[in-house]
Amino acid sequence: MEWKTKFDERIAILEAKIRKLKRESDDATEKGTALTNNIGHTIKEIAKLQAEAEVNELIHKLPILTSCFALCYRNFVTILNFRLTCL
Repeated sequence: MEWKTKFDERIAILEAKIRKLKRESDDATEKGTALTNNIGHTIKEIAKLQAEAEVNELIHKLPILTSCFALCYRNFVTILNFRLTCL
């Protein structure tokens, strides 16, 4: 019966190790999920900040773009008037 006792003790030890490894695996999975969520949140924040930066850049360029549009429009009108006078 001594071998049976040693066998049972060994099984108990191995089952305890299995439970420990299972807990560690679950913890690692939870940590991985948390890190994945954190990465997703961080990517969204970066995209939001980039969009804000682009809007600010456009706001600063707006006077220049408006001037360019006005110049193009004046040139278009001038060309159109020239063509109309040539008819």
